[in-house]
Amino acid sequence: KKPVSVPPDEQTVQSVLRSLEGTIEQVPPMYSAVKVGGKKLYEYARAGIEVERPKRTIAIHDIELTSEIRHEQDKARFRFVVTCSKGTYVRTLAVTIGEKLGYPAHMSHLVRTASGPFTLDECLTFEDVEGLIADGTLSEKLVPIERALDHLPKWIISDTLAKKVENGAVLETPGSFSHLTSEDRIAVFTEAGRCTAVYYPHPTKTGLLKPAKVLVQKSEQ
Repeated sequence: KKPVSVPPDEQTVQSVLRSLEGTIEQVPPMYSAVKVGGKKLYEYARAGIEVERPKRTIAIHDIELTSEIRHEQDKARFRFVVTCSKGTYVRTLAVTIGEKLGYPAHMSHLVRTASGPFTLDECLTFEDVEGLIADGTLSEKLVPIERALDHLPKWIISDTLAKKVENGAVLETPGSFSHLTSEDRIAVFTEAGRCTAVYYPHPTKTGLLKPAKVLVQKSEQ
């Protein structure tokens, strides 16, 4: 703990936030689902064991102060909004902001306003879903899988190759996807525009793709 006798001014906070924009490295918190040695970090944390955590590279596209800086009970509080890449831990970002300001810090409130192409105002509560089921109108709110995967690189395949994909075949990597890593995903589409699978670069066999998920379309009876 370190009491805040004089809170940082707005210009100082804005400067710290701007310094974080771009590509930075983060160490995942112990209470996270990142795996080390085959176990999730939170499993170690619950057992009172701290292990070395791998750094990950993330991107802060935009970050800005959205409130005044409040000073109360030897603490300084403020809110910010951030647009960032997948894999970013916002509570770790809050700790980093505090470090740059010279204080220990933590996140006390978080609202995810968007994830990929989906925004908070598109979301439904469980109560909303129950009401739609009761009205028989839930299907009107369902999002097609093609839209859900629209942010992924797209690979359109022939009907002949689609048969192999449906059986979970390992495929040769097209040249346009040779730069991807095993962390990346590719949405595989038929010529008719249906997403039939999600593939990713094989983690141990160079030049090959393996299925992360095969999507089988059920025929109407």
